[in-house]
Formats: sequence, structure tokens, C-alpha cells
Amino acid sequence: MRPACPPLRCLPFALALALALTVTRAPGEEERIIALKDAPAAVREAVAQQFPAAAISTIEVEVRDGRTVYEAEITSNGAITTIKLDEHGKLLKTRIKKAAPDNDGDH
Repeated sequence: MRPACPPLRCLPFALALALALTVTRAPGEEERIIALKDAPAAVREAVAQQFPAAAISTIEVEVRDGRTVYEAEITSNGAITTIKLDEHGKLLKTRIKKAAPDNDGDH
């Protein structure tokens, strides 16, 4: 039985489809990476107050349906956490990507 589409002939189509699926956004949606200094003061202050020992590796601003959300990846004591805040600094969501290592000596 012969395959419906030989692998080498289907590869360009599959790659084009994968690319389209990863870059397609609905109208009115926008994402970009910014420096922390470019985030609103309320966002910077909220991060500093709520996560004082954290280092921020990235901050991304997302605009969806006219709503602006700031997503930051922070590292503190070996844990990596993603946080989302609105433009007023209100914490909307936290998600632990990597838990802090257990340093109590137990193995």
C-alpha cells in the first residue's frame, strides 16, 4: 500500500503549516519582549515589592482584546516562576516552572 503523501513531498507543506500555526494571532493581539525599565512604574513597583529577591530574565507585554498584560519570568533561590500582571501592577497569575532545590540536607 502506497502512502497518501510521500514524506519528502509532504515536508514543505508540513513545515509551512507548522510555521503558520506558531505565528498566527487573532486580530488585536500583540506580544513583544521589553526591558523592565520600559514597563509601567506600577508593574516595576509590584514586582519589586512582591518578589524583592527575584531576578527577572524576561518580561513580555501582551495586548489581547485591548487588555495589556505583562508576563515576567523571575528566578529566586533557584526557583523559576512566571508571573502575569496587569498594567496597574495587579498580580493576575503565577506559575512555577521549576521549583527551588531542596537544600535542607536530606537526600
